[in-house]
Amino acid sequence: MVQSMAVHPDRTAAPEPPDDGPNRDDTTPSDGTTPDAEGTAAFGRRLLDLLTGHALTTLIGIGHRTGLFDALAPAPATGPELAARAGLHERYVREWLAGLVTGGVLDHDPATGRYRLPPAHAPLLTGERAANIGPAVGTLDLLASVRPGVERCFAEGGGVPYATYAATAERVGVAMGDSRRYLYDEHLLDGFLGAVPGLLDRLAAGARVLDLGCGTGQVVCLLAAAFPASVRRGGSRPGRDRPGRGRARPAGPAQRGLRRRGRRRGSRGSRASTWSWRSTPSTTSSGPRGCCAGCGRRWSRRGCS
Repeated sequence: MVQSMAVHPDRTAAPEPPDDGPNRDDTTPSDGTTPDAEGTAAFGRRLLDLLTGHALTTLIGIGHRTGLFDALAPAPATGPELAARAGLHERYVREWLAGLVTGGVLDHDPATGRYRLPPAHAPLLTGERAANIGPAVGTLDLLASVRPGVERCFAEGGGVPYATYAATAERVGVAMGDSRRYLYDEHLLDGFLGAVPGLLDRLAAGARVLDLGCGTGQVVCLLAAAFPASVRRGGSRPGRDRPGRGRARPAGPAQRGLRRRGRRRGSRGSRASTWSWRSTPSTTSSGPRGCCAGCGRRWSRRGCS
């Protein structure tokens, strides 16, 4: 049961190190010092917190991907009511609710049987915003899924190809780049770029921009919407997420507007892909077409123009 894995901070007991008498392991350090029983107990509590946190993190990830947090945020609900709102099976929703109440993430009113997402918690668990922790949990799920390959590298050396991460992300339902998607939406221009003196003015006047390892192309899409006088290009190596792949939504001009500029030989005979965005102001009156719906530019074989 998931609720048995999640321990409320106020109910966490301090586990004492076992004492098996003469059968216990000899943990006396080689320097002859005596083990610190209090330190061992404190570390045991720390380990218990880590295990509890892992269980709660898993439940938070489920709530993010299934929409349960967003469904619960508007108003308290019983288990069946919440399951109906989210279009999910009540049996599983019941276990999810119990685990998060035990972990102090949700509140439960025994008198009404309703569960509530506290208003103070909602900004960190709901909505398309940088503060939402849900996408970061998806990244942890992805890392856990490729762990066997990483463990093999400990014994055999080498590495795990990026293509493996991308394929695993698609299999487990995690979009590459999700963990920073909302962060870039909210803070790329004023936060990241605005921290460089004069950079925003230079982009507004017109500049050539290269984004190496552009992944899904979100950064370049945001730049295209904000600085139409500039020309931007993004490069990604084979196996990396192509724009529009997975569940990542478009940002600014839709990511379907990416055009493969060409292919050239990279190191070790690999082929590097370059994606190109052109965003000079539209001179047509027919309105946006295809990928550029909403951005005011026209898509053609030569890019956005």
